[in-house]
Amino acid sequence: MYAPDRRGSGRSGGPRGHLDRYEQALEDLGLVLRMAAAEHPGTPVFLAASSWAAKLAVVHAARPGPLAGLLLLGPGLLATVGLTPARQAAVVAGHLVRPRARLPIPLTPELYTPDPRYQALIRADPLRLLTATTSFFWQTSRLDRARGRASAALRLPVLVLQGEADRMMDVPATRAWVDGLGAADTTYRSYPGAGHTLDFEPDRRRYLADLHGWLAARVPRGSPRP
Repeated sequence: MYAPDRRGSGRSGGPRGHLDRYEQALEDLGLVLRMAAAEHPGTPVFLAASSWAAKLAVVHAARPGPLAGLLLLGPGLLATVGLTPARQAAVVAGHLVRPRARLPIPLTPELYTPDPRYQALIRADPLRLLTATTSFFWQTSRLDRARGRASAALRLPVLVLQGEADRMMDVPATRAWVDGLGAADTTYRSYPGAGHTLDFEPDRRRYLADLHGWLAARVPRGSPRP
């Protein structure tokens, strides 16, 4: 398993909360996938993504390549939370003249999880991003449009797991998006009472069983398992 942080976030380098162009993030993702495939020749490679990264994963997975499947875990595809109209206007103007001007990220710990323990963990995280640049927000809107176009080209097996109490995303619209995919092998599972980040649920047994079962059913017999 490889778990890279997007450049500018987590432990990755680059200006914090900044993205010059979303295509660079796609190139970074492709690099990691090629590295994984090269280090484990003959092993099926699956791409898993959650929250914002799901947009990027859909665009990448719609392109021709060796991926064996796409897993979207608490995907951030169709948000119900966003910038105010004034801040949207600041992004439209700012990405041209002040691309590194910063705006607050409109997300609170309560939107990720209803569990107070994990809310406290998020608040205490020294790597947590509280602001992002106008360029990042602009590139995110570009990525959203690219994701919309790429969805029609998805042909890989797709698994989508989502909490029914996700306060950050439009859950019915996400289910409708899955139902509209052209891929022959699509699976959608939802979890009553679960929030946006499924890894922050107090009981993850069903979520992990669904995840493992889906993967196991799609790894060919005899595949190397280092």
